[in-house]
Amino acid sequence: MSYKNYMDRWVVTEVWFCADDESWVVTGFDANKNILDESSDYYHRKADAVEMAILYMESDRCDKVTIFGKNGREQRTILKGE
Repeated sequence: MSYKNYMDRWVVTEVWFCADDESWVVTGFDANKNILDESSDYYHRKADAVEMAILYMESDRCDKVTIFGKNGREQRTILKGE
């Protein structure tokens, strides 16, 4: 994946588990699945990461949140307005 400069708005926010850091990560991606530089936040609790991702969507930074489990499988997608 390539990195782009930080933006105030992106297409999708993903919540995923980083085994190396043993933490949950919230990352913004553009339409081409590029990670947006400086857009990842790390949390010890999954609930905190999901809450932040939803806050990004509610503040109009993205239109969709996708949540993955520790196994890397998609668990849930939340679309803006749901």
